[in-house]
Amino acid sequence: MKTDEKRYFRDSNFQLCNFLYAQGEKLVNVDSLEGGIKEFVFVKDDRLEELKEKFLFGDKDDPDLMVQVKVYEEARRQLLSFIKDNGFGRKF
Repeated sequence: MKTDEKRYFRDSNFQLCNFLYAQGEKLVNVDSLEGGIKEFVFVKDDRLEELKEKFLFGDKDDPDLMVQVKVYEEARRQLLSFIKDNGFGRKF
């Protein structure tokens, strides 16, 4: 495993990344891959791993999966803005 893989979680699944971002997980970059695919890069921690597993495989009524619509929508707008700006090329 690369050192990078221990520190960062990378994924191009927009719905998952939107959920993680709306839950307050730390997004550090948006990378451009071949074919125009965007990959979101988050700081990896135990909470992120837990939320990812719940999002992908959890019970739909799990309280951790509940996000206020306004928060979710704002996260979606911001991620789409990062994509439109071609990744933003800066760390934040």
